[in-house]
Amino acid sequence: MADHKFKIGDIYFGTADGEVEALEKSDFVNYFYEYDNLVQKAMQPLRYLILGKKGAGKTLLGEYINHKLNELPNSISKIIAFDEFRMHYLRELRADDTPPNEYIPIWHYIILIELVKVIISNEKLKDSEICKKLKLFIAKNYQKLILTQNAENDIQKLKKVNENADWIGDLVPEASTAHNQESYIFFIPVLESLIINLLEVDPNFNYNLILDKLDDRFTNEEVYRNSIISLIKAVDNFNKNCVRNKLKTKVTILLRNDIFSLLNDTDLNKREGSNSIRIDWGDVAKYESPLFDLVIKKIKASIPALQNETKQEIINKLFPRTIKQSHSKVPTDKYLLGRTLFRPRDIITYLSLIADKFPEETAFTEKMFLDVQHRYSEYFLKEIENEMNGHLKEEQIREIISLMIMFGKFDFTYEEIKQFEGKRKILTTYTLEEALKTLFNFSIIGNYVVERNNRWRHTWKHRHDRVEFDFEKRICLHYGLWKYFNV
Repeated sequence: MADHKFKIGDIYFGTADGEVEALEKSDFVNYFYEYDNLVQKAMQPLRYLILGKKGAGKTLLGEYINHKLNELPNSISKIIAFDEFRMHYLRELRADDTPPNEYIPIWHYIILIELVKVIISNEKLKDSEICKKLKLFIAKNYQKLILTQNAENDIQKLKKVNENADWIGDLVPEASTAHNQESYIFFIPVLESLIINLLEVDPNFNYNLILDKLDDRFTNEEVYRNSIISLIKAVDNFNKNCVRNKLKTKVTILLRNDIFSLLNDTDLNKREGSNSIRIDWGDVAKYESPLFDLVIKKIKASIPALQNETKQEIINKLFPRTIKQSHSKVPTDKYLLGRTLFRPRDIITYLSLIADKFPEETAFTEKMFLDVQHRYSEYFLKEIENEMNGHLKEEQIREIISLMIMFGKFDFTYEEIKQFEGKRKILTTYTLEEALKTLFNFSIIGNYVVERNNRWRHTWKHRHDRVEFDFEKRICLHYGLWKYFNV
């Protein structure tokens, strides 16, 4: 028995959802681990595109930045969640422009409306006539995010903005031409001029918007891809205008890597190089991984008695040296990270499952890791399936998962699974070759080669994004799925 008095159940590892973590833990910032100066990078005026894998921590980073900005005296920040946004309705609001730019105006308008909501919450502007008029305009038309709960009604309003904007001519006389028009497009420069007027009251006041959950309704279709491309361009234009006008106002986008990689536009290479931040937790399956630094930060924040302990002292005190894997034992760091996709969500989930089941214990043991293997494996497969949604149809996902479950091997060759599929004929929407490539691309399977010293080397998509599946090499099932697939 260890000599410390705390229990595993006292440790708050966080949750799989960054928004939930920020809501349920009022002091969540004390548990936040800043890796690779991500916060500092995200604060730069033209670094507005935050990219990362599903579960990499984009939402929690956004929550942290939002919290820190709202603590400052001259700053207001807001997170806009697009989980209920009806992306397909954008078709009815597109501009007369060549794809993929046809949705830039509507995104520009949405950004302006959401920014107005933030600006009018500034008590310093309450006596401004523009602010008073904009408050009434928002209250009457845009209390909710456009194209969410009342999408069809929103479309009609956006097509006939002039019916609810008769006050604009009083504030902006030169807007009379726009006022005679109906579509929201003609009101963009008018609305922007009113916003600039308010921003220039105090150019050093920091207004910040963070756009999150754009992937919740992801589908690999043209309307979705083009709308995201248009959004990135609209945000790029807006942020650059703010910099030119020396205004401390910014919009930030949180987006998954796999979705960004689908976007085909010549300008995006420049945006990725100059304006993006990538959350990448590396591929080292050792305690030196920043993922373990994250774990140690949460342990120290939870257990004040460990504040002055070194990382190695905490590891020695709380973690077993090895864990059984197949017919041998492997170091705990290799075992645990080998069952993840090298993202915080996975390691947090595994340790939380143990803490929930054994809250009274004072240290992690090999038995605990083995006891929750199956529950973790269920979680892990569900996470991968969720990432597949949008890329693949449900029937395709079911088929390739069924193939691996029925095949029931964790180490095999292409010829072996080809022979099996030839007899069972499980696949109807995929060829076997397509199925294996898809399984590889989502890291359900990987390649490996045995080297001369009897050691093997794996190739995983989640660890080496540019690698391709090799039909000639041996194939292995991801360790995190062994228990679910009963191999």
